[in-house]
Amino acid sequence: KMSRWSKSGYEGPKENGWPQGKGKYTFPNGTIYEGNFDKGEFHGDGVLIYPKKGRYVAKWDRGKMIEGKYFFYDELEYQKDEWEYCTLTDRRFYTEITKGLRPDGLTLITNDINGIKQIPEGTYDIGDGYYDPGNKAIYDYNGNVLRELEEEPEESEKWIKDK
Repeated sequence: KMSRWSKSGYEGPKENGWPQGKGKYTFPNGTIYEGNFDKGEFHGDGVLIYPKKGRYVAKWDRGKMIEGKYFFYDELEYQKDEWEYCTLTDRRFYTEITKGLRPDGLTLITNDINGIKQIPEGTYDIGDGYYDPGNKAIYDYNGNVLRELEEEPEESEKWIKDK
């Protein structure tokens, strides 16, 4: 059940009031943990899902990550020691490596094969949508409201505009 105060919530079995077994926890920022719990802590296999960004597949021991791998939204696996994606010697995006280079004049300037997203004039692109300062709301690229700036909107707006 989602907490109205913190905008976080847990779905799954409980034991003595604590998440226990396989469940799903949603953080206030929209990040989701799906996996095993033991006495309310991440324990065993689980995945942290960062919406429209990627996922971290890991093994946990009483809330502490033991080992894991990060996968970007396009399924590219992050490899610290053997990173070959957009390096100084090869500036291609992962999409260009897996799908080939585009014709001259259609070069990608983002990793999205569809190119730059069009947003309404006077708004700010924030990566997974855009911010409209007139409505103090964040929209997806299709114009659907993702969330409104409720807590400290001036501080959030300043951060968005400064980035």
